[in-house]
Parts: sequence; structure tokens; C-alpha cells
Amino acid sequence: EAGEKHWGTDESKFNFIIASRSIPQLKATFNEYAKIAKQDILSSIDREMSGDVKRAFKAVAQCAYNRPVYFAERLHHSMKGAGTDDDTLVILVVSRSEI
Repeated sequence: EAGEKHWGTDESKFNFIIASRSIPQLKATFNEYAKIAKQDILSSIDREMSGDVKRAFKAVAQCAYNRPVYFAERLHHSMKGAGTDDDTLVILVVSRSEI
């Protein structure tokens, strides 16, 4: 009822699925979604969402796919280029040390 091949985006349906499923359930759901929609959930989120909702849904989906890669990419982006995004780096390091 929401997503590909439907006019508009019912973000509440995406939110319900993402908020109420475990990581293994999300992986299975995203795999089935890719079979049905002929593209992965990250591509759909990129096309269908915007702003903070897009960033939040993509973060959850990326963590569900591969949590270590998600955090490695965040760390890389916080330290690349001229200067470091100290706030992001500290948040990432502290959040990972609490687990």
C-alpha cells in the first residue's frame, strides 16, 4: 500500500515497519522489497523521502544491512577532508563505546 508504484509516499507505513521490526525481520523485509520493487530499499528511500525523515530511514536501513560498515562510513566522513567534524566523531565514538 506504500512505496514503489504508488502515487505519493505513505511515510507512516515505512515508519511502522522500521520501528516495529527486529533487525533480522528488517533484513528479510528489505530483501523481499527488493524482489518486488526491483530495487533496494535505500534507492527507494532516496527517491521517495526528503529531509530528516530520509536521513533517519536510511540510517536504520543501512544499520540493518551491515552495522559495522554503517559506523565505519560515518567515522570516515567525520574525519575526511581538511579538518575533522569533532562533534560527529565524539558522538560516534561514545555511542559505540557504550555497547
